[in-house]
Amino acid sequence: MAGPMDSVGRAAKTNMLLIVECGHCYHVGRFRANDVAKVVGWNKPLETIRFRCKRCSRTDTGR
Repeated sequence: MAGPMDSVGRAAKTNMLLIVECGHCYHVGRFRANDVAKVVGWNKPLETIRFRCKRCSRTDTGR
């Protein structure tokens, strides 16, 4: 087991896939944690990352 994932950098080190669902239209997006870490920073907590839905452009996503 990888242990608790408190930052995107820790998830990237274990090659995790982040699955994000839009709370409005239920569109599901899949992102490699390594790619997300390069954009938002390696020490960013997973709960604070804001994703925008590709379908409806809202930001109310669940992780």
